[in-house]
Amino acid sequence: MRTRLQLLHIFRILPLLFVATTLFADAAFAQATRINVGGESYTDSLGRVWVADQFFSGGDVYQDAVPISGTSEDTLYQSERYGDPFSY
Repeated sequence: MRTRLQLLHIFRILPLLFVATTLFADAAFAQATRINVGGESYTDSLGRVWVADQFFSGGDVYQDAVPISGTSEDTLYQSERYGDPFSY
């Protein structure tokens, strides 16, 4: 079992990628809402639409156009929202 400190460390080192998922009661109608946090709307290589950053309160945005290794979806990893406080 992971300790709380280990879990906090894992969350600290993962790239910030926020995917808000809304599941309806009937799984047949489940739908994901994808938000490109800190960025504009984007359609990925699988045709999934990521809406522009919205539904937030507070925080600041950081963006960088540097290429990201290990992914073909650089755009999704080149922006983030941070700060204290901020929320969705």
